[in-house]
Amino acid sequence: MKPTELRIGNLFDFSYSQDGYLAVEEIRKENEGFKGYYAVFRNGSIRVLIEEDCLYPIPLTEEWLLRFDWNGYKQMNINSYFKIDEGGCIWYCNDFTGIVISYVHQLQNLYFALTGEELTIK
Repeated sequence: MKPTELRIGNLFDFSYSQDGYLAVEEIRKENEGFKGYYAVFRNGSIRVLIEEDCLYPIPLTEEWLLRFDWNGYKQMNINSYFKIDEGGCIWYCNDFTGIVISYVHQLQNLYFALTGEELTIK
C-alpha cells in the first residue's frame, strides 16, 4: 500500500480490536532508524508500517455499505450505485463506467473527494 492512499480516519483491519477495525489517527515518517511511513493508531500506542504486507485494508462488502448507510445518490446528489459480486464492489456513477472499489478506505477517500465530508459509520 502506498502512503498516498491513506487519510486520517481511514479504517483498517485489526482483529485484536474490539470492533475488528481501527481508524488512522496520524501518518508520519519515522526518523528513529526506520525507513518509510507509519500509520499511527490508538493515541500512538500502535504503529504500523505502510506497506502491502503490514497494513491490512478492509474488503468492501455489502455489510460495510450497510454500516455506512450507503445511499450514494442521496448522499452526494448524484445517481450512483454499487454492484457487488464475488469479484468485489463496482461503483457506477452517472454516465461513468464502473470503477472497482475494493476496500473500505478507498470508499472513504472517494466520498471525501466528492463531498468534502467524512463518511461515517451509522
